[in-house]
Amino acid sequence: MPARKQRRAAAQVIELPIVTPVERKLAARPLRVDPDQLYTIDEAAVLLCTTRSTLYDWIRRGFVAKTKRGRRSHISGAEVIRFNGIAQL
Repeated sequence: MPARKQRRAAAQVIELPIVTPVERKLAARPLRVDPDQLYTIDEAAVLLCTTRSTLYDWIRRGFVAKTKRGRRSHISGAEVIRFNGIAQL
């Protein structure tokens, strides 16, 4: 009697989203933007649904204004609201 070939089960690929600590922190609370608060570049990128490098490109091109506190760059909440309004048009 010929030997039976065993079928292999197809490997299942599960794609998990890459979650950064900033995304985890922002996902734990509702995404409400306070116009008076300053957000880090990472936080602003999550709020604007973009990547950090794209946000830096927008800053360099003058689409988004940044403020500096010491050595760190921040985006104001009012700027996030303004730019989100432009992006949703």
